Amino acid sequence: MTAYLFRDPVLYRNAAYVGTALNPSETLILWSHATEEADTADRLKEFSPVHTNGGYYGQRIVRRSWRDADTPVVLMKGAGRINGGHDHNDFGSFQIYYKGFLTAEDGLYDSWGSPHHFYYHAATVAHNCMLVYRPDFAPHSYYNGGQRHIMSAKPNARQNLEEWLDERYEMGRVRAEAIGYREGGEVLSYMYYENDLTKAYYPETVCAYRRGMLTVFPAWEDVPLLMLVHDDIEATDPSYQKTFLLQCTREPTVDEAAGTVTVINGGGRLVLKSLMGGDRMTAHGGEDGEAPERFYLSGIEKNLPAKKGGNNTTAWGHVEICPRVGCARDQLLQLLYVTDAASSLTLLTEPIACEGAVGVRVRDMAFLFAKEVDCRELSFELSGEGACTLYLCGLAAGKHRILANGLPIREETVKDGEHMLRLELPSGAVQVVLMDE
Repeated sequence: MTAYLFRDPVLYRNAAYVGTALNPSETLILWSHATEEADTADRLKEFSPVHTNGGYYGQRIVRRSWRDADTPVVLMKGAGRINGGHDHNDFGSFQIYYKGFLTAEDGLYDSWGSPHHFYYHAATVAHNCMLVYRPDFAPHSYYNGGQRHIMSAKPNARQNLEEWLDERYEMGRVRAEAIGYREGGEVLSYMYYENDLTKAYYPETVCAYRRGMLTVFPAWEDVPLLMLVHDDIEATDPSYQKTFLLQCTREPTVDEAAGTVTVINGGGRLVLKSLMGGDRMTAHGGEDGEAPERFYLSGIEKNLPAKKGGNNTTAWGHVEICPRVGCARDQLLQLLYVTDAASSLTLLTEPIACEGAVGVRVRDMAFLFAKEVDCRELSFELSGEGACTLYLCGLAAGKHRILANGLPIREETVKDGEHMLRLELPSGAVQVVLMDE
């Protein structure tokens, strides 16, 4: 019906793919209108590069623009409410598409309520999320450090609106959302999406957890997308293993010494560079039937449930990126960027030393993420040559004074609900201070 109403060729092709499930009247309605690709292209130009999927669902789907088909697309899922049933425990996850899926959720929907559906396909372990594993904790038989499991039928699934509005179904809250455009609003420059995901996890394992995701579409011909993921996470015990998961559509190349993971699929290539928290990197995967360890997590001697018929996966597997055990609270920072599949480009990164933030400079851009909520002051050095576009994430709302090389140069206001600044600054010493009212 949506294909008919919008005359969209993509939806038409999808309907044709599942056409055996259509009855004759549906088929007649569907194909009663023809559509041209050019018509759709003209209509899509009116669409926003940023789309929100569901008010409570927390998804943001962003693309550089609708002008060309090869623009990268990123899906970020923030905090929201879980609906039980068909919802996934994937709050804080992301997916990246560029000329093919480069990282996306794993597993297959075999049937509602199957062990594979509940405890793998819809579970945290099959998504680009964080795990915090407590060895002596077993809320269900397939526990692996993931988010609170509210997937099964009665008595766990919500029965009415009043029950669904109970805090039990709240999986965190959105802290910040900032969006920047260029070229009259038709081209997306960046989006910052920060979420407090503490309530998504079992209180027996996680005290506090913030994830900030910054998606940037630079004006670089060789790198159409940068994404930075900052995790500020505190476990209830320093011995619990924390794991950043990267799902891989194809077998990755892992260089633990360099802290990189590379995935190539279709015409695109994804590189992850672990800037902080990647003390151990291990890959787990393989084709079905060839690598049973595909369904194991490091240090967890528990097989994840298989799909009926043995076809367990839509992807090769995942890479685990883990900080050293021993600290209750950890700061992790990952840089992800995409290129064409034929490229062998390695972006050079330079860490930014800052007591109150974690950061990195990449070419003519620099990124800092505050370690504490609502940061009031940051001091750091921007090395390199020439001016730099600086993204400061996690700042307190209010007016901030900007100093460059000891001299005040201007004042900038951080909006409540955005908690970030984007600045053009020269290299050298930088100080950002919240001004007293």
